[in-house]
Order: sequence, then structure tokens, then C-alpha cells
Amino acid sequence: MTETGVLEHAGVRYCLIPDEPNDADGVYYDGGPRLRKPEIDGQGRLRNARGQSIELSQARPIRESDLWSDGDLIVAVKDWPVYAFSIKTFEMLPPELMDKLFALTRAKSGHGSAQFGVNWGGLKIEKTYKLGELPVGVGAWPARVLPAWGQYFVMLGPGNIDVANEKHPLFDQWEPVLYGLSGESSTGRAPREGETRLVSRQRGAFCRSSLPPRWLSFRARSQKAVHCGIMPILEGPNGQLQMPKPGDTRKSSFALRTHQASEKSLRTACVAIDFGTSNTAIAIGSTPQDIRKFVFTDATRAVNLTETVGLKPTTEAGMGLRFFPFDFALPSPVPTVLFEFDEAEPCFTGSGLFPRYAFPGKMLGAVDIDSYGRSQYIKQDFKWKEHGSGPACRRAYLEHLALLIGYELRSQSQSPTDITVVFTGPLAFSEVQTESLNHTFDHFTDILKTCGFDSVSKSTQAISESYANSLVSQR
Repeated sequence: MTETGVLEHAGVRYCLIPDEPNDADGVYYDGGPRLRKPEIDGQGRLRNARGQSIELSQARPIRESDLWSDGDLIVAVKDWPVYAFSIKTFEMLPPELMDKLFALTRAKSGHGSAQFGVNWGGLKIEKTYKLGELPVGVGAWPARVLPAWGQYFVMLGPGNIDVANEKHPLFDQWEPVLYGLSGESSTGRAPREGETRLVSRQRGAFCRSSLPPRWLSFRARSQKAVHCGIMPILEGPNGQLQMPKPGDTRKSSFALRTHQASEKSLRTACVAIDFGTSNTAIAIGSTPQDIRKFVFTDATRAVNLTETVGLKPTTEAGMGLRFFPFDFALPSPVPTVLFEFDEAEPCFTGSGLFPRYAFPGKMLGAVDIDSYGRSQYIKQDFKWKEHGSGPACRRAYLEHLALLIGYELRSQSQSPTDITVVFTGPLAFSEVQTESLNHTFDHFTDILKTCGFDSVSKSTQAISESYANSLVSQR
């Protein structure tokens, strides 16, 4: 006997209970006859045709009303494939079955509406929503998923010049949320919501997740529990993040647990930071005889997830300055330059960086530096400031640097397992300045600990800048 309305995974049958059962087709459960109105007992178990409860380890009822997104509106990035499923669907189905569900779903959109159809084991259900599309670009950093990496960022901004020129808020009603999957639940892994910060008068947004990003959603700002669809983020064979395309065989990466990782070599790398007033020099080596200049590669560049649909998150000049670079790798030494933005939103929890501070996300010419300097956006003398924004700028600068150094090391073909960090300090610093700088160096070390190394430690040996410069001049 064929069971209609059943998807199976790991020996468990997930039985769809439609809102309006079709009397002609019926639904088979547990080998019993057609059930026009399947019943669920007080413990959430499905009853078979004989009125007996079926254990959840054998069959789980899935109500159609719990499957669909609430309300009558779906909101998505323009041309990004979106699915009208509720976030709580991830609490009912294992991620492997979620991938299958998305692959079985067909969507048609046009004239401000979208129709979604699902073939659930031969039982077909459909629902139509109003569709709102936002012409925003979406950038991500890092561009590739690494095992045990602890911070993933997404930035959204006006996607083309017409939207940039309109100057209207894009996220005044709906704000983006980044999701990952964590831990184990009764059905698989549980969804975990990241943090969101709106910027630039609600024209841009930053999202952060401690887990590999699996989808983006928009939620109502007035009702945080109201989500309007799911936009999957695909992970490619080498861990690269990308927006699904219409012809892709895979529509989502919910069940993906392992990623192609760099091979860790069993060695300790020493990273030396000479935090300078104008430039910050970085060196790396495993022994005093193996010291070389640290070089950033294209691995540290951000990726535009919406490039294939012609949307660019850095179209608006201000958005292009405040994320990780998209078009170039940082030079070495790194200019000790930071942008500070006047934002009401606080930095992410435990961070001193986004959305208030950032390295310049694009190459700056003399005219740019002069203009931004006069407007007080660009900060260049924060190393020596004891008060005001000095400590916050130092913390933000070194946090951004730590993320880039950590990812550069982790993305290499042979990544070190243990990191020792050595900092230099100026002899001219007062005791108060030195103590403040040490706190900042501790924060740098803490950020490196989120990068997936086996261990990260800070050298207790104090090295003066004068001595370090003397060694360099002798080499």
C-alpha cells in the first residue's frame, strides 16, 4: 500500500496533515485506510485508523498550518530565491528533510505575489502570498566557511545607483536576520538567530552569526516574532558562500556539517604586532630565524552574494567604507587608519567594531582622505589618545586586524594549531597608557581565540618598539 502525504528520514515517517484534506485522494498513515480527518492525541502523537497512538519514534504529525509562514506577506531580497516556510519548521523536521522539502517546493512569482507548491509524498499543497522585494545588495565575510570559525558577518545596502540616490529607508518596517543551525533537538539541529544592527538611517544593515550562515529572513520591526520567508544561503564544495541560482540542483545547505578545511600542521606560529602611529607592521614565524612579513591574500576579501543578479551592497559610498574590503587585500604594513560612524545602534555584543567602526573598505585617494578627515569620519591619531574615542578606536582597530589575521592563517593550505602573539610598545607611553594598551592587546588575543585555533596565548615578554626597529634595521 502506498502512503500518501509521508516523507521518511532515518526510519521516522513525517506525516503531513493538510488544512483541507482531499476526500478523493485521502491520506494513508501507518498502513491504515484513508483518514479524512487525522487525529492527534494529547501528547502530540498521531492516531491510526484504529484509534491507537503511534509513537513519535515511528511517525510524527506535521500540520500544514505550522509549515507555512505566518501572515500573507513574504519579503525577500530582489531575485533571491525565497520560500514561504515558518522558522519553526526547523524545530519539526531534521535538516536533511528540510533540504528535501526545499528541493520539492516550486515557486512562481509576478505582479507582487508569489505562489508556493509542495509535493509532500504525493500530497500536494499550495499557498499564495503577497511578495515584497527589496533591491539591496548582500555582502558576506568571510567568503568561505571554516570549521570552528566563530564569527560570520553579512552587510546589506542599496543595491544599485537608483536606490542609492532615492535616500529612502530600506529597513524601516522589515529588518534582516541571519540564521545558523546549532546543537541537537528531538528532530535534528535547532535554529539560532544572529544579531542585527541597522545603520545609515535604516538604509543599511549588519548581521552577525557565531555559526555558519544557513539562511536570511526578514522580520517585522514592530513584531519581532513575525518572519516573512526564508532565503537559503548555499555552501559550495570548498565552503564558499553563495546565493542559490534557479538552475542549482541543491537549493539549501541545512544538513551540511563538514566542510573542506585547511590541513592543520602541528606547529606553533608566532605573530608579532608593531602597533604604530601611522602604520602597523605584522610579522610571523615559527622560530626567531624564520621571521617574515605577514602578507594578506585575496582569501580575506568579502564576497558579494548578489553579484549574479546585479546588486552591489557597496553602491552607496558610505556602505563601501564600513565592511571588509571586497576588491583588494590589505597591504602590509597596514595603515593605522579607522573610520568612525555616527550610529545610534550599539556594536555587536562583546565587540567594539561593527557597525560603529571599520577599516576603510575601499582604497582611498588623497582627496578622499582630505574629505573624510575634515568631516571627522577618519581617525588616524588614536594610538596616543588616553581619553575620548582613543581607547574605543584602538580596540576596534585591533579587533578588525585580529579577524583578518586569524582568517588568513586559517585559510592557508597548512594552518598552525597554536598561536603566540607578541606586541611591541613605545617606551614613551605612560603607565596609564601602557595599561590601556595592554587591555586592548588582551581583546586582540580574545578575538583570535574565536578563529578556531587549538590555543592562543599572549607573550608576557615586553618588547619595546625601539628594540624591534633596531632588529629590523639589522636584518
